[in-house]
Amino acid sequence: MQLNKPQQQAVAHISGPVLVLAGAGSGKTSVITEKIVHLIKNCHFAPDTLAAVTFTNKASREMAERLQKRLGKDIAAQIRSSTFHTLGMAILREDIDVTERNQRFSIFDEQDGLGLLNELTERQIKGDKNQLYELKTRISFWKNEGFSPEKTIAQAKDQQEKFDAMVYQAY
Repeated sequence: MQLNKPQQQAVAHISGPVLVLAGAGSGKTSVITEKIVHLIKNCHFAPDTLAAVTFTNKASREMAERLQKRLGKDIAAQIRSSTFHTLGMAILREDIDVTERNQRFSIFDEQDGLGLLNELTERQIKGDKNQLYELKTRISFWKNEGFSPEKTIAQAKDQQEKFDAMVYQAY
């Protein structure tokens, strides 16, 4: 693909971050690919110090394929090409010892979280989606505020808050 002037400027700029704002199909993946090729071939960056990060799995695969064509299989294999989510997960797994967590953790999405809350509260809430969402919102608030489950139990003002805090502890 032939890059236009602004795309060429984005590729050539190496003195700091560059923000590329463009719509679907406008060449963002090409710009990132060409920038990585430029950094390796012209600026002598080590391939294993670079990451090609996109939003979608499709774009990530395309970028990896393009890098392989432009740089060869061995060099392209050293570049971390992934989605933002995959990169975040890899960083967490690599530095898991800092978090004192098990390396085999999983990340819950909205449905996973609601499913677990439903299991933990099936006698009391009986699958009432509104109550489950309210409880999930309350737990998210406590987590975001840095309140431990123990603290929320100790500070519960009534039976409902105590119940919610105990679910938070099990959650």
